[in-house]
Amino acid sequence: MLSEDYTLDPGWLRAALAAEEGVTAGVVEPAPDASLAVRAIYLWEYSHAAPPRREGALDEAEARLAPAGCVVYAAGAAEPADIAGSASELDYHSAMFERGVAFQRDAALRAFYHPPTLATFVRDRRRWSHDWAGARARGMSGGARTAAALSRLLLPLLLLLRLARNVAARPRWAATAILAFPLYVAFACVQTLGETTGFLRGGDG
Repeated sequence: MLSEDYTLDPGWLRAALAAEEGVTAGVVEPAPDASLAVRAIYLWEYSHAAPPRREGALDEAEARLAPAGCVVYAAGAAEPADIAGSASELDYHSAMFERGVAFQRDAALRAFYHPPTLATFVRDRRRWSHDWAGARARGMSGGARTAAALSRLLLPLLLLLRLARNVAARPRWAATAILAFPLYVAFACVQTLGETTGFLRGGDG
């Protein structure tokens, strides 16, 4: 499975053909010549999966977070029911792991992330966040939706702390995180706005 936003390292296909069983997850990075804005977007989306990452067998938490845009699934490993009933790979990877499917990581399955322009990413980030919250707001009472929206007030701080935690474990990304800090504040605010309006409107508009 490949994301349309990725290009591949020359060794990717050879590594994919060598994958034999279970799920083989790859590694996603920004291109070597990526701008600060591209590296900033990458880190916002992938700080939990940014290299260096341990190769070999993955535990449940690592399997759940494996980016689905750079993965090889052996025949029979991914059941249609797992994917059809899941909001994202976080859910269906967990279901597959619980079913006993083995996950591993191979750094030779390397892909490079090419995000949209900064303006497009910000617009998409707000829409994704709005849709995510709206889907969860359906069926909630008005009071419950308001309470969920108010709970988003702490979200910018939590998002920035999560990014800082992930970068602390991967010091090679520290310079990008520091230089891009104003962008991260903006991303956090946009995501918070999207989720807040999604809960208040119940997914409408």
